[in-house]
Amino acid sequence: MNRLSVYIFLIIVFLGLSKNQNFNLEGQQIIIKDSESLSKIFKMRPLSIVLMDYFSTGLIIRTYYHKYRFIQEQKAFQTVTIQVSRNFFNKNRNNIGMSIFRKNIRGQEGHLVAPPGALFIGNTIYGAWKKNLEIQGEEWIFYPPYKDLQVGLGLEDYVITKPFYEQVRYNIILNRPYYGPDQEFGINGSVSKKKFPDFFRRKKKVNPSLKEFFTKIFKIRSYRPFFYRSDEII
Repeated sequence: MNRLSVYIFLIIVFLGLSKNQNFNLEGQQIIIKDSESLSKIFKMRPLSIVLMDYFSTGLIIRTYYHKYRFIQEQKAFQTVTIQVSRNFFNKNRNNIGMSIFRKNIRGQEGHLVAPPGALFIGNTIYGAWKKNLEIQGEEWIFYPPYKDLQVGLGLEDYVITKPFYEQVRYNIILNRPYYGPDQEFGINGSVSKKKFPDFFRRKKKVNPSLKEFFTKIFKIRSYRPFFYRSDEII
C-alpha cells in the first residue's frame, strides 16, 4: 500500500469517526440549529446561556460545536458542549462571552445577543443599585445569595453601572447587539478574554507542528450533555 493509499484510508477512517461524535440527550441526537432550538431543548428557568467557546472538527466534512455556560439562580453553573449548525456557528463567531439566549422566571425569552447578566441586572429579586462615589453614580450589587450569579457571568471584577444597564435595555428594545460601552464583551472584549479564556488560548496557537496537527485531527472526543466542573468557576 503506497503513501497515497494510506493517507486516503486515514481520511476515510477519520470522517467515519467524526460523523459519530454527536452526543445524545435522553436518547435523542441534538443539533442546535438556532436560538429557537435552545428554547425547545432547555426548559429550565430562569436561564441565561453564555457562549464560552466554539470549535469545529473534521478534515473535509466539518462538524461545529458550541460550549455553553448555563447560569441559573442559586445553582452552580453548568457547562455543555453541543453540536450546532454551520449557520448558527457562523452567526455567533463574534459572541464569545455573550448571552445568546435568556428566559426569565415567567418564561419570557430573549434571543438577541447581549452582555452576560442582561437577564439579572436591574431585577430587584437579585440585587439593588447602590451609590458609588468613585464612579459618581450608581453600581449594581448582587445580594449575597446571588453572588454566584456574578461569578458565573464573569462579572465579579466588572463595575456594573446604571448607564451600562440602560444601554443594554435600550439596545434590546432596538433589537441591536450591544458589546458594552468600550466593547468589553464579545470576541474582542477585555472581559471575555479574561473570564472565558479557552477560546483565546487556542486561537494563539499558530502554525502547529505536523505531529500536533495529526494528533488534533485523529483525536476521538466524547461529549456529554451536562458536565459539572466546580473548578471551572473563575
